[in-house]
Amino acid sequence: MAEKVFKPLISNEKLWHIYEAMLRVRLFEDRFAAHSRTPKRNRREEAMLAALLDGLGKRDVLIARKENLGAALLRGQSIPSVLGQALSDDRNATRPIFAPATDSNIFTGSVAEMGTFAAGVAMGLQIQKGANPLRSVTLVLLGEVKDGLKLDAALRVAAQSSLPLILVCRTNNAQKLTLTSKELHSVPHMPVDGQDAVAMCRVAQEALGRTRAGIGSVLVECRFFSHQQDPIEAMKDRLQAKKIFNQRRHDLLIERFSATLEDSFGTLGSKR
Repeated sequence: MAEKVFKPLISNEKLWHIYEAMLRVRLFEDRFAAHSRTPKRNRREEAMLAALLDGLGKRDVLIARKENLGAALLRGQSIPSVLGQALSDDRNATRPIFAPATDSNIFTGSVAEMGTFAAGVAMGLQIQKGANPLRSVTLVLLGEVKDGLKLDAALRVAAQSSLPLILVCRTNNAQKLTLTSKELHSVPHMPVDGQDAVAMCRVAQEALGRTRAGIGSVLVECRFFSHQQDPIEAMKDRLQAKKIFNQRRHDLLIERFSATLEDSFGTLGSKR
């Protein structure tokens, strides 16, 4: 029997919450690029980050790379803390873990090391869960993965122990993952458009539901295509089509968050 496709309903308020999170990430990264005088990154990961991190609770763990500032911001780190993470010099770091943050870890190792470390964290959380029927989830943002076989060790351990682990990788149209069921060790593989906020929300909810219920781990492949519409503009169009876009709410968020950013970056500049 074919597995039933689960398409959870997404409330209008949740859609707005996701949209606002996407805006905050874009505003922060634009302001950081201006401050550091570095070329603006155009990774368009706002939809991916907002959807995946929206479902994480306080007992869950996020593992991300140092340069993934949007993930740190949406996980609840203060702007000064995120700036400290971004501007720190870790060239002499000898360990994969660079620095811990509240409910999250910054990782500087390879994709293979990162996946294996995440599996170890998930196993530790599974052991600690006790009588609680809902498991704490470990979500790891691996970044770009060109060779899915580098995840072999993590997938093998995840499958053997039914770990509450969500492995998230980024690919593009020319480099999609082509792992067989055997190579996946039967861990479900969920490809999704990484720039479609609603599609990301549905995949995130299904992945979190499976892992929390103890069904096992999930590999989420977020595919990015250069020809697609900007994810924030696409989400705005969707809200307008549903007749729930609120220009005043949109403008107020930009005004307030921009002011907060200016305060934080201004304080940073005065300390130099």
